[in-house]
Amino acid sequence: MKWPEENFSANLPNICRLCMAEGTECMQQIFAECEHDGERFQLSSRIKAVTSLKVEPGDQLPEQACQHCVAQINRWYDFKMLCESSDTILRQQLGHSNSDVEVIMVCDTCSVN
Repeated sequence: MKWPEENFSANLPNICRLCMAEGTECMQQIFAECEHDGERFQLSSRIKAVTSLKVEPGDQLPEQACQHCVAQINRWYDFKMLCESSDTILRQQLGHSNSDVEVIMVCDTCSVN
């Protein structure tokens, strides 16, 4: 999406930081405390956890996200937590710590030593 330079800065308060959708939906502040499934957090911390984006207050980028992106971030974060929990349980059941397992890539397949 390309924005005309003269309107870009003026539109920042109405743009989703993640998908650049313009304020057609209710926007959520990414640095404000919010709640999802009984857990309180800043959305910016989840954005950093599931993407490689640098998200800092005062970085002059939009400070809000649309509801669609908020839902996506929460789904990705929940999936990440599920994967990490499953990995921990599986390693505990097998008697391995993270340092005990070496993953070797062979012909696009993984084998564990």
